[in-house]
Amino acid sequence: MYLKKQKRSFDEQGPASFSGFLAVDLIAFIQLFVNAKPKAKQIYLDLWKTFPPMWVKDAKIDLEIGKVKTAQDLGAIVAYCQKKKYVAFSVEGDDKTAVLTAAADPFVQVAEMFQGPKAYNEALVAMDKDFIENILRNQNG
Repeated sequence: MYLKKQKRSFDEQGPASFSGFLAVDLIAFIQLFVNAKPKAKQIYLDLWKTFPPMWVKDAKIDLEIGKVKTAQDLGAIVAYCQKKKYVAFSVEGDDKTAVLTAAADPFVQVAEMFQGPKAYNEALVAMDKDFIENILRNQNG
């Protein structure tokens, strides 16, 4: 809504680089924490809820998965969505199980570099959990 008023697209509004994306996420959370402390975590989680529905659709098209039939399919969708948010996961598994691993989480690394508040790390844990749950909710929708 605000972007329409500013006559800007979502792509124009977003940060143009990997490090910019991560820094904006941290700065946005700090601003929420300072200005809306009791609601900061929930607002942050709500903002991240906007991405899984779009990214799951993209994943299914790009990965050529019509309907999720195996754990490997689901793991590939989760890994795709995580990659969209700059966390590179690898997937190993079969029809019944899938194990996703990532060597690093750039959100945590950037927070450490800039000495982000403990509340941000707690929000990241909640966001990752919520993010995965939202992917699972949207995977067959």
